[in-house]
Amino acid sequence: MTATMTSRRFLAGLLLGAGLLLALHSDSPADEPEAAAGAKKEPTAPAAEAPAPNEAAPAPTETDTPAKDSPSNEKMLLTAMEHNPDIRIARSQLRSAEAELNRTRLDVVRRVVTLRKSIEEYEPMIRSLKTLVAAARATARELWKPMTELASFQADLQYLLGKSDVPAQAAPADEGPKESVTIENLLLTAMENNPDILVAKAKVEEAKDELNRVQLDVARKLVTLPLSVEYQRGVVSQMRRLVAGKVVAPEEIGKVLVDLATVEADLQYVLGRPQFVLEQPQPEKANPK
Repeated sequence: MTATMTSRRFLAGLLLGAGLLLALHSDSPADEPEAAAGAKKEPTAPAAEAPAPNEAAPAPTETDTPAKDSPSNEKMLLTAMEHNPDIRIARSQLRSAEAELNRTRLDVVRRVVTLRKSIEEYEPMIRSLKTLVAAARATARELWKPMTELASFQADLQYLLGKSDVPAQAAPADEGPKESVTIENLLLTAMENNPDILVAKAKVEEAKDELNRVQLDVARKLVTLPLSVEYQRGVVSQMRRLVAGKVVAPEEIGKVLVDLATVEADLQYVLGRPQFVLEQPQPEKANPK
Protein backbone atom coordinates (compact mmCIF):
# COMPACT_ATOMS: atom_id res chain seq x y z
CA MET A 1 0.00 0.00 0.00
CA THR A 2 2.73 2.38 0.91
CA ALA A 3 4.66 1.51 -2.22
CA THR A 4 1.66 2.14 -4.41
CA MET A 5 1.09 5.60 -2.95
CA THR A 6 4.75 6.42 -3.35
CA SER A 7 4.66 5.44 -7.01
CA ARG A 8 1.56 7.51 -7.58
CA ARG A 9 3.18 10.54 -6.02
CA PHE A 10 6.26 9.99 -8.20
CA LEU A 11 4.09 9.79 -11.36
CA ALA A 12 2.19 12.89 -10.35
CA GLY A 13 5.45 14.77 -9.90
CA LEU A 14 6.67 13.65 -13.31
CA LEU A 15 3.44 14.77 -14.98
CA LEU A 16 3.60 18.16 -13.22
CA GLY A 17 7.22 18.68 -14.33
CA ALA A 18 6.40 17.65 -17.89
CA GLY A 19 3.50 20.12 -17.94
CA LEU A 20 5.77 22.98 -16.80
CA LEU A 21 8.37 22.12 -19.43
CA LEU A 22 5.69 22.10 -22.15
CA ALA A 23 4.40 25.46 -20.95
CA LEU A 24 7.85 26.99 -21.03
CA HIS A 25 8.53 25.56 -24.46
CA SER A 26 5.27 26.91 -25.84
CA ASP A 27 5.99 30.45 -24.48
CA SER A 28 9.56 30.79 -25.83
CA PRO A 29 8.73 30.72 -29.61
CA ALA A 30 6.22 33.54 -29.19
CA ASP A 31 8.78 35.72 -27.44
CA GLU A 32 11.50 35.18 -30.01
CA PRO A 33 9.54 36.64 -32.96
CA GLU A 34 8.65 39.67 -30.86
CA ALA A 35 12.28 40.21 -29.95
CA ALA A 36 13.32 39.70 -33.57
CA ALA A 37 10.64 42.11 -34.74
CA GLY A 38 11.80 44.64 -32.19
CA ALA A 39 15.39 44.19 -33.36
CA LYS A 40 14.31 44.75 -36.95
CA LYS A 41 12.25 47.81 -36.14
CA GLU A 42 15.02 49.63 -34.23
CA PRO A 43 17.29 50.54 -37.19
CA THR A 44 14.29 51.71 -39.22
CA ALA A 45 13.33 54.33 -36.65
CA PRO A 46 15.91 56.99 -37.85
CA ALA A 47 14.88 56.37 -41.45
CA ALA A 48 11.45 57.73 -40.67
CA GLU A 49 13.06 61.17 -40.01
CA ALA A 50 14.86 61.29 -43.36
CA PRO A 51 13.23 63.55 -45.98
CA ALA A 52 11.21 62.02 -48.75
CA PRO A 53 13.04 61.44 -52.07
CA ASN A 54 10.85 63.89 -53.95
CA GLU A 55 11.30 66.56 -51.29
CA ALA A 56 13.58 69.41 -52.41
CA ALA A 57 16.54 70.52 -50.30
CA PRO A 58 15.86 73.62 -48.21
CA ALA A 59 16.96 76.85 -49.82
CA PRO A 60 19.78 78.72 -48.07
CA THR A 61 18.54 81.46 -45.83
CA GLU A 62 19.92 84.97 -45.60
CA THR A 63 21.96 83.99 -42.56
CA ASP A 64 23.68 81.24 -44.57
CA THR A 65 24.69 83.65 -47.34
CA PRO A 66 27.56 86.15 -46.91
CA ALA A 67 26.60 89.39 -45.27
CA LYS A 68 25.46 92.02 -47.74
CA ASP A 69 26.97 94.77 -45.63
CA SER A 70 30.56 93.67 -46.21
CA PRO A 71 30.90 95.22 -49.72
CA SER A 72 29.40 98.49 -48.46
CA ASN A 73 31.73 98.44 -45.45
CA GLU A 74 34.71 97.91 -47.74
CA LYS A 75 33.49 100.72 -49.97
CA MET A 76 33.08 103.03 -46.98
CA LEU A 77 36.59 102.13 -45.80
CA LEU A 78 38.07 102.91 -49.23
CA THR A 79 36.15 106.17 -49.35
CA ALA A 80 37.34 107.16 -45.89
CA MET A 81 40.97 106.28 -46.66
CA GLU A 82 40.79 108.65 -49.63
CA HIS A 83 38.61 111.50 -48.39
CA ASN A 84 38.77 111.54 -44.59
CA PRO A 85 40.13 114.98 -43.57
CA ASP A 86 42.22 113.69 -40.69
CA ILE A 87 43.88 111.11 -42.93
CA ARG A 88 44.51 113.73 -45.61
CA ILE A 89 46.15 116.02 -43.06
CA ALA A 90 48.30 113.15 -41.74
CA ARG A 91 49.35 112.27 -45.29
CA SER A 92 50.16 115.90 -45.99
CA GLN A 93 52.31 116.04 -42.87
CA LEU A 94 54.08 112.86 -43.95
CA ARG A 95 54.76 114.26 -47.42
CA SER A 96 56.04 117.48 -45.85
CA ALA A 97 58.37 115.52 -43.54
CA GLU A 98 59.65 113.44 -46.46
CA ALA A 99 60.21 116.59 -48.52
CA GLU A 100 62.10 118.16 -45.63
CA LEU A 101 64.27 115.06 -45.32
CA ASN A 102 65.05 115.16 -49.04
CA ARG A 103 65.85 118.89 -48.85
CA THR A 104 68.14 118.32 -45.86
CA ARG A 105 70.00 115.53 -47.64
CA LEU A 106 70.55 117.64 -50.75
CA ASP A 107 71.72 120.57 -48.65
CA VAL A 108 74.16 118.35 -46.74
CA VAL A 109 75.55 116.98 -50.01
CA ARG A 110 76.01 120.50 -51.40
CA ARG A 111 77.75 121.73 -48.27
CA VAL A 112 80.02 118.68 -47.96
CA VAL A 113 81.17 119.03 -51.56
CA THR A 114 81.73 122.78 -51.19
CA LEU A 115 83.64 122.48 -47.91
CA ARG A 116 85.76 119.63 -49.18
CA LYS A 117 86.70 121.72 -52.21
CA SER A 118 87.55 124.72 -50.05
CA ILE A 119 89.70 122.62 -47.71
CA GLU A 120 91.59 121.13 -50.65
CA GLU A 121 92.31 124.65 -51.93
CA TYR A 122 93.38 126.10 -48.57
CA GLU A 123 95.70 123.28 -47.46
CA PRO A 124 98.37 123.76 -50.18
CA MET A 125 98.10 127.54 -49.85
CA ILE A 126 98.79 127.35 -46.10
CA ARG A 127 101.71 124.98 -46.67
CA SER A 128 103.19 127.49 -49.10
CA LEU A 129 102.72 130.33 -46.64
CA LYS A 130 104.38 128.32 -43.90
CA THR A 131 107.32 127.74 -46.18
CA LEU A 132 107.57 131.46 -46.84
CA VAL A 133 107.34 132.26 -43.14
CA ALA A 134 110.09 129.75 -42.40
CA ALA A 135 112.27 131.43 -45.06
CA ALA A 136 111.46 134.87 -43.57
CA ARG A 137 109.77 135.86 -46.81
CA ALA A 138 106.35 136.32 -45.14
CA THR A 139 105.10 137.25 -41.71
CA ALA A 140 103.19 134.95 -39.37
CA ARG A 141 100.26 137.39 -39.41
CA GLU A 142 99.65 136.50 -43.04
CA LEU A 143 98.90 132.95 -41.94
CA TRP A 144 96.23 133.86 -39.39
CA LYS A 145 93.37 134.60 -41.78
CA PRO A 146 93.73 131.54 -44.07
CA MET A 147 94.32 129.23 -41.12
CA THR A 148 91.24 130.59 -39.33
CA GLU A 149 89.15 130.09 -42.44
CA LEU A 150 90.53 126.55 -42.88
CA ALA A 151 89.67 125.71 -39.26
CA SER A 152 86.14 127.00 -39.83
CA PHE A 153 85.77 124.84 -42.95
CA GLN A 154 87.02 121.78 -41.08
CA ALA A 155 84.65 122.38 -38.15
CA ASP A 156 81.68 122.77 -40.50
CA LEU A 157 82.65 119.57 -42.32
CA GLN A 158 82.93 117.66 -39.05
CA TYR A 159 79.44 118.84 -38.09
CA LEU A 160 78.03 117.77 -41.44
CA LEU A 161 79.63 114.35 -41.07
CA GLY A 162 78.38 114.00 -37.51
CA LYS A 163 81.84 113.02 -36.33
CA SER A 164 84.65 114.83 -34.57
CA ASP A 165 87.51 112.55 -35.65
CA VAL A 166 87.47 113.40 -39.37
CA PRO A 167 90.98 113.54 -40.87
CA ALA A 168 90.47 117.05 -42.22
CA GLN A 169 93.48 118.74 -40.62
CA ALA A 170 95.94 120.47 -42.90
CA ALA A 171 99.25 118.75 -43.36
CA PRO A 172 102.28 120.34 -41.74
CA ALA A 173 104.60 122.39 -43.92
CA ASP A 174 107.37 119.82 -43.82
CA GLU A 175 105.12 116.95 -44.83
CA GLY A 176 103.37 116.19 -48.03
CA PRO A 177 99.59 116.11 -48.24
CA LYS A 178 98.04 113.22 -46.33
CA GLU A 179 95.99 110.60 -48.07
CA SER A 180 92.54 112.15 -48.20
CA VAL A 181 89.21 110.44 -47.79
CA THR A 182 87.18 110.17 -50.97
CA ILE A 183 84.15 112.37 -51.41
CA GLU A 184 81.95 109.28 -51.75
CA ASN A 185 82.96 108.06 -48.29
CA LEU A 186 82.34 111.50 -46.84
CA LEU A 187 78.86 111.63 -48.32
CA LEU A 188 78.01 108.14 -47.05
CA THR A 189 79.17 109.12 -43.57
CA ALA A 190 77.10 112.31 -43.72
CA MET A 191 73.94 110.42 -44.81
CA GLU A 192 74.29 108.11 -41.79
CA ASN A 193 75.48 110.47 -39.06
CA ASN A 194 74.51 114.02 -39.96
CA PRO A 195 72.40 115.39 -37.05
CA ASP A 196 70.07 117.38 -39.30
CA ILE A 197 69.34 114.30 -41.41
CA LEU A 198 68.76 112.20 -38.29
CA VAL A 199 66.25 114.75 -37.00
CA ALA A 200 64.48 114.83 -40.37
CA LYS A 201 64.34 111.01 -40.42
CA ALA A 202 62.81 111.00 -36.95
CA LYS A 203 60.12 113.44 -38.10
CA VAL A 204 59.31 111.18 -41.06
CA GLU A 205 58.91 108.17 -38.76
CA GLU A 206 56.75 110.23 -36.41
CA ALA A 207 54.55 111.31 -39.33
CA LYS A 208 54.21 107.67 -40.44
CA ASP A 209 53.16 106.62 -36.95
CA GLU A 210 50.61 109.43 -36.82
CA LEU A 211 49.16 108.45 -40.20
CA ASN A 212 48.88 104.84 -39.08
CA ARG A 213 47.16 105.90 -35.85
CA VAL A 214 44.64 108.07 -37.71
CA GLN A 215 43.87 105.31 -40.20
CA LEU A 216 43.25 102.80 -37.40
CA ASP A 217 41.03 105.28 -35.59
CA VAL A 218 38.99 105.89 -38.76
CA ALA A 219 38.62 102.14 -39.31
CA ARG A 220 37.40 101.77 -35.71
CA LYS A 221 34.82 104.51 -36.18
CA LEU A 222 33.57 102.90 -39.38
CA VAL A 223 32.74 99.82 -37.33
CA THR A 224 30.83 101.61 -34.56
CA LEU A 225 29.18 104.56 -36.33
CA PRO A 226 27.10 102.59 -38.89
CA LEU A 227 25.77 100.46 -36.04
CA SER A 228 24.89 103.59 -34.10
CA VAL A 229 23.11 105.03 -37.14
CA GLU A 230 21.04 101.87 -37.59
CA TYR A 231 20.20 101.83 -33.89
CA GLN A 232 19.12 105.48 -33.86
CA ARG A 233 17.01 104.96 -36.97
CA GLY A 234 15.26 102.10 -35.22
CA VAL A 235 14.61 104.35 -32.23
CA VAL A 236 13.19 107.02 -34.51
CA SER A 237 10.90 104.50 -36.21
CA GLN A 238 9.67 103.26 -32.83
CA MET A 239 9.04 106.80 -31.64
CA ARG A 240 7.04 107.54 -34.80
CA ARG A 241 4.81 104.56 -34.10
CA LEU A 242 4.35 105.69 -30.52
CA VAL A 243 3.49 109.20 -31.68
CA ALA A 244 1.08 107.81 -34.26
CA GLY A 245 -0.58 105.74 -31.56
CA LYS A 246 -0.71 108.82 -29.31
CA VAL A 247 1.31 107.01 -26.66
CA VAL A 248 3.85 109.81 -26.43
CA ALA A 249 3.70 113.46 -27.36
CA PRO A 250 5.08 114.56 -30.76
CA GLU A 251 7.65 116.73 -29.01
CA GLU A 252 9.36 113.64 -27.59
CA ILE A 253 10.68 112.64 -31.01
CA GLY A 254 12.86 115.74 -31.24
CA LYS A 255 15.62 114.37 -29.00
CA VAL A 256 15.98 111.08 -30.88
CA LEU A 257 16.08 112.99 -34.18
CA VAL A 258 18.94 115.10 -32.82
CA ASP A 259 20.80 111.94 -31.75
CA LEU A 260 20.28 110.43 -35.20
CA ALA A 261 21.50 113.59 -36.91
CA THR A 262 24.59 113.62 -34.67
CA VAL A 263 25.73 110.10 -35.46
CA GLU A 264 24.97 110.56 -39.16
CA ALA A 265 27.03 113.77 -39.18
CA ASP A 266 29.90 111.94 -37.46
CA LEU A 267 29.72 109.17 -40.07
CA GLN A 268 29.74 111.65 -42.94
CA TYR A 269 32.74 113.43 -41.42
CA VAL A 270 34.63 110.14 -41.16
CA LEU A 271 33.76 109.42 -44.80
CA GLY A 272 34.91 112.90 -45.83
CA ARG A 273 31.49 113.96 -47.08
CA PRO A 274 30.52 117.33 -45.63
CA GLN A 275 27.07 117.32 -47.24
CA PHE A 276 24.43 114.73 -46.57
CA VAL A 277 20.66 114.47 -46.80
CA LEU A 278 18.78 113.52 -43.67
CA GLU A 279 15.25 112.40 -44.27
CA GLN A 280 12.99 114.55 -42.19
CA PRO A 281 10.20 112.70 -40.39
CA GLN A 282 6.77 113.31 -41.77
CA PRO A 283 4.02 113.45 -39.18
CA GLU A 284 1.58 110.62 -39.66
CA LYS A 285 -2.03 111.62 -40.11
CA ALA A 286 -4.45 110.35 -37.53
CA ASN A 287 -7.26 108.15 -38.79
CA PRO A 288 -10.57 110.02 -38.83
CA LYS A 289 -12.99 108.65 -36.32
